[in-house]
Amino acid sequence: MVIHHVGFDKVKQFSKRDKDYQLNSQIFSEYLSFSPDENGLLSAINDRSKYKVNRSALHEAISQQYKKVEVSGRQQENIDALMSDDSFTVITAHQPALFTGPFYYITKIVSTIVLAEHLTKISGKKIIPIFINGSEDHDFEEVNHLTIYGKKVIWNNEEKGPVGRMSMDGLKESFEEFKAILGESENANTIISIFQSAMDKSGNYNDFVFYFLNLLFKNQGLIVVNTDDSILKRQFIPAIKKELTQKHSHIIVEKAQKDLEGLGYKPQAHARDVNLFYFEKGLRERIVFEDGNFKVLNTDLSWSEEEILNLVDSSPEFFSPNVILRPVYQESIFPNIAYIGGGGELAYWQERKELMKYFGTFMPVLIRRNSTMFVLKPQLKTAENLGLNWKDLFEDVNNINQKYLQSVSTIELDLSKEKDDLIKVFSQIADKAIEIEKGLKDGVEVERTKALKQIESLEARMIKSLKKNEETAINQIAKLHQKLFPGEGLQERVDNFFQYFLIFGDKLLPILFENLNPLNKELIVIVEEN
Repeated sequence: MVIHHVGFDKVKQFSKRDKDYQLNSQIFSEYLSFSPDENGLLSAINDRSKYKVNRSALHEAISQQYKKVEVSGRQQENIDALMSDDSFTVITAHQPALFTGPFYYITKIVSTIVLAEHLTKISGKKIIPIFINGSEDHDFEEVNHLTIYGKKVIWNNEEKGPVGRMSMDGLKESFEEFKAILGESENANTIISIFQSAMDKSGNYNDFVFYFLNLLFKNQGLIVVNTDDSILKRQFIPAIKKELTQKHSHIIVEKAQKDLEGLGYKPQAHARDVNLFYFEKGLRERIVFEDGNFKVLNTDLSWSEEEILNLVDSSPEFFSPNVILRPVYQESIFPNIAYIGGGGELAYWQERKELMKYFGTFMPVLIRRNSTMFVLKPQLKTAENLGLNWKDLFEDVNNINQKYLQSVSTIELDLSKEKDDLIKVFSQIADKAIEIEKGLKDGVEVERTKALKQIESLEARMIKSLKKNEETAINQIAKLHQKLFPGEGLQERVDNFFQYFLIFGDKLLPILFENLNPLNKELIVIVEEN
């Protein structure tokens, strides 16, 4: 196993905004409280103590959530440390994806644990890794599937409302399909055991995600938190009331979005007058303000301002933040110094600095999670047989094909030299034509354009003919590129973690822990050498 690093600027699949943040974060300095590096993180630790959270309530909520499992020594140490003013958190979050969903679900968590351990060493403070299971989201279609070996497994469940509160209906059938793809190897049995154990103990989908993540990461001290919790929601009451009575969030966010748009970056999420959902089992609908009352869309629920504020006091668990207020909720309940996320997540956090200030909450350091890619033995061998190496595969497929075809051809396929020679000839003709009559120059230009197009046509026909002769190899290149960049996207956004666990088994997580570091701003390529 050999680890390589590829600069973000070399990976066309990363968005321009993602690349800019990784390689030139000062562009976003107006929208950040701290630079996304070690110095910024240490500054955030010093600054965070000015923003108090209810540590007792946080400790109580997490302790209650962990009563249902056997807690590891490192987890108990981290839970107890939350009571100390010298402890802080680093957080990542994700919707409760089916059987961990795409690979980056796992790398987000590993990045967070690695960063927490590093900061604990260099700061002298206790830094605790937190994973927030985004169980309040209700976009079931985003989390009800996974892809493994190119096969899609789908969880069918007709329930509505927050995904975390959904029952396990239909999950067993999806698990059977997943198992059939995994096969019967020793590594497959390990995977099956993890999910079967979690399924046997779970009453709803949120429990299921909690159990299997705990089995995977308890020894590293990861704390998995469900923020759909009445104790934690009570800490969010002041922000809920401010949102309902002042309705100012959308103005702040739209201003930030407009300013960022001036830098060439598109808005990430639409802010509303009221950025809250009403939340019950089977129901998560937007709260709107109409005709002097607060109403819940698609229901008959309606309250005056006084009535809804009383409801907030008595039952804050009925209120759920949307994407605009989710960062405010998170920073209201955790002594957090950094959020670890993908490029898209950090983009919407970049719109929140002034909003966090408005609510009196801390704006954490925004750290881009690691991105990873695997090049396995069969893929490496195929590339070598084609006279290519794995680095060549980062190019456009047409460029890869051209490089391969040139390697097997005895003639030069690129007719650029001939085109240059032709241009020189026509330039000489134009000089002579002008001496006779200036108007002849335009005619020479027309003929030059025609001649160049003919050469380009001949060049394309030569390549097409050679491609036909090398059809098998060209198809191999296409399939190889598809495995590394499925759908012209990133492997980590499609392939499931357990596709690689089947190959590497218990060595896979240690490989990630040893080589991931979110302060390293490069794509990590894991090459399984022949």
